[in-house]
Amino acid sequence: MIARCENIINHNVSAFISVQVDLCKHFVGNSLAETTSHCNRTEITFTFVAINLKGSSMYSERTYNVMEKIFKGLVWSIPTDNNSIFITFDDGPIPEVTPWVLDTLKKYDAKATFFCLGKNVEKNPAIYQRILTEGHSVGNHTYNHVDGWRISKTKYVENINKCSEWVNSRLFRPPYGRLRPVHYKMIKNDYSVVMWNVLCGDFDKRLSGEKCVDNVISNTKPGSIILFHDSIKAYDRLIYALPRVLEYYAEKNYSFKPIVNFL
Repeated sequence: MIARCENIINHNVSAFISVQVDLCKHFVGNSLAETTSHCNRTEITFTFVAINLKGSSMYSERTYNVMEKIFKGLVWSIPTDNNSIFITFDDGPIPEVTPWVLDTLKKYDAKATFFCLGKNVEKNPAIYQRILTEGHSVGNHTYNHVDGWRISKTKYVENINKCSEWVNSRLFRPPYGRLRPVHYKMIKNDYSVVMWNVLCGDFDKRLSGEKCVDNVISNTKPGSIILFHDSIKAYDRLIYALPRVLEYYAEKNYSFKPIVNFL
């Protein structure tokens, strides 16, 4: 077990994952559950230390197979037999950014998926309706961007349910990508939990727009789920990166598709 964790760290994985023993069988199969069954603790924690060999950030621009294997029930990418990719946006809709995103997508006949905060939909219902009218998908991103590691399971689910009053979708993405196994167990019958396998990094003020483009182009392949943000924090890098990413893949005859419900 220690050797596996060290190997993961050496491969530059950036995440903190807490896996409860009673859910190990669901996430990783019987072997790990049996390996950990002798432990007296009720929870085993895998800590994948945030390392970046390039020194540019404290997260990884893509997910690694070990993460996808541990959390088998989550959607990290979408199998496809053609050149389709799935662009997603978190944290909107807001008037300062989302209409520009929609205009840009339209230029490339691109469809995307918007993981919306309930509070922002409540404030901006017309923008939310425009997202739907123009053929994009939407997903639940909680009501006010709660951190799954810092909130009780009851309040976490209540926040998701409050968002569902404004966002009609059975897709869910946890803010920060932080989802405890107990939360997943509570929502898995009601939501498809959609993560990502390519991270643009537009939220990171230390990055340039050029670096955000490189993060996407260097890691995207058919079926990839790419994460952008339609937020004020990301805007300066988003306005540089998004058109260039769309142009690059349009020239290679890729199609940009929305994510549909998997349940």
